[in-house]
Amino acid sequence: FRNETIAYDPGNGGSRPQTCKCRSANFGIDVPSGDLKSPGYPVGYCNNLNCKYEIEAVPGRSIHLSIVSFETEQRHDYLEIQQTFVFANAQHSARIAT
Repeated sequence: FRNETIAYDPGNGGSRPQTCKCRSANFGIDVPSGDLKSPGYPVGYCNNLNCKYEIEAVPGRSIHLSIVSFETEQRHDYLEIQQTFVFANAQHSARIAT
């Protein structure tokens, strides 16, 4: 996954800026399940933070995603789910949902 770090001022009366980071996620063949949450969840998170995560399934198995709670800032935030596959020795991706 890609992890970006952004410094921001949360408007807390002049104290020094805090640092926002995408949460680490360890999903893969050897990790059968887990939770993925937005940075700072359940409170807000920084502007301009771009978090990307890869979840790899065991060959022949599928991935089940359940979105329990979801709220975005209109025109600024989004969730995109893609499937990546190899065809003719090249990696391709197809958007599943946005």
